Amino acid sequence: MKRLLRLCVFFLLIVGFLVTGQVVQSQIGQEIVTPLLSHYWETDEPVQGMEVPHLEALPDFPGGMEWVNDRSTSRSQLEDNPVLVVFWSPSCIPCSRLMPHIREWSELYASFGLKVVGVYSPSFPSENSMGFIQQVVIDQGIDFPVLYDPDFVVWDLYRNEFWPSMYLFDQEGDLVFSSPGMIDQDFVEQKVLSLLEIEKEVAEQRRAQPYVVDWRRTGVGYYRQFRLASPEKIQNDKEVTYSLPDAILPRYFAFGGTWVVQRDEAYSTSPGAILRTQENGPLTWISMDTIDQRQTKVEVTLDGKFVPLANRGEDLRLDESTGTSFLYIRNRKHYKILENMTGEHTLELRFPKAGAIVNTITHEYIAPFGEQ
Repeated sequence: MKRLLRLCVFFLLIVGFLVTGQVVQSQIGQEIVTPLLSHYWETDEPVQGMEVPHLEALPDFPGGMEWVNDRSTSRSQLEDNPVLVVFWSPSCIPCSRLMPHIREWSELYASFGLKVVGVYSPSFPSENSMGFIQQVVIDQGIDFPVLYDPDFVVWDLYRNEFWPSMYLFDQEGDLVFSSPGMIDQDFVEQKVLSLLEIEKEVAEQRRAQPYVVDWRRTGVGYYRQFRLASPEKIQNDKEVTYSLPDAILPRYFAFGGTWVVQRDEAYSTSPGAILRTQENGPLTWISMDTIDQRQTKVEVTLDGKFVPLANRGEDLRLDESTGTSFLYIRNRKHYKILENMTGEHTLELRFPKAGAIVNTITHEYIAPFGEQ
């Protein structure tokens, strides 16, 4: 009897795993839930394609939806051209590795007929706004059409399940290739070249630059936070006084003062709170705003001094009377802090007033194509 009971319990556990492990929440109105097979939800495993039996031809994009960069696109406008549809989200690290390749393909092969369409389906509730993704598109220099899909309408139309995902259609609109996760870029590019009927050597000749720009985004919320250098442990949604360590690794950050770390962001609760990060790339953006939506001055130093003019991002200013660099924050946006940087440096932001919100830190890197 006991043995039969154990078998029944084991059977129920297996059924529960199979059922819950297949669930992928795609309604942004609710909190997104990662399935048990979470490493496939946002994956950087290189793959070489998969069949999508339910999707045989390029669907038309539903009417009434918004396009991020005012480049509304329909299937009729894409006819007789190979089309690459990319599902992505800026907070998805595999997406940040993939997008430089997508941008380059869009630029290199547009004259040969390739059409690229991005579909932005937000991976966090805090990213579910047109203003947010518009700023991301500007910051990342994306010039191909991007569809804003906050309710996962197109996501569900494709029965998509992953960030990032790619779907390649031929000139007749038939699906020839699809792939989830961090795709093997050489494999995908070869598929594109085959549809365009051009040789790899021709493509290489069109590469005007020997390097590409890549982005890494560091979230400060506890949901995907793994780069906090402060010695204190995060207590979710609770006020904690953090201290600054003696040293920080590149692309890590530390809090100083009292902060409350929430799922997707952190906000300061003490005057003089500090955010310190170690930078070793040419550009740095930080997504910030304030709790009360009132303009707040933030003091910024680089290696303990004011930020030189040549390295000052467009949102940074210099107070000549005090010799300090600063910026004003109010509404949420990606504030451009540093540019034209070389070497490794310590960036520090001091918030004189409580109530500053920090969402993400975005770092730019330059690397040879294919070696990001």
